[in-house]
Amino acid sequence: MPDDTVIFVILKESQQLNKALPEMAKMQYYLFTTKCTKVYWHFRYLYTRELTILKFT
Repeated sequence: MPDDTVIFVILKESQQLNKALPEMAKMQYYLFTTKCTKVYWHFRYLYTRELTILKFT
């Protein structure tokens, strides 16, 4: 995985954050197994009330 990879996961308003946490855990485990050292999570609510999760290394 390139260091400049950015993964966008868009969650619709009908979904809740606690449903997204397992997917985040899977992504973090993937990063761990691929020896990515820096993981940053950024949460931002859009005007469409969708939750955008940005993961970048």
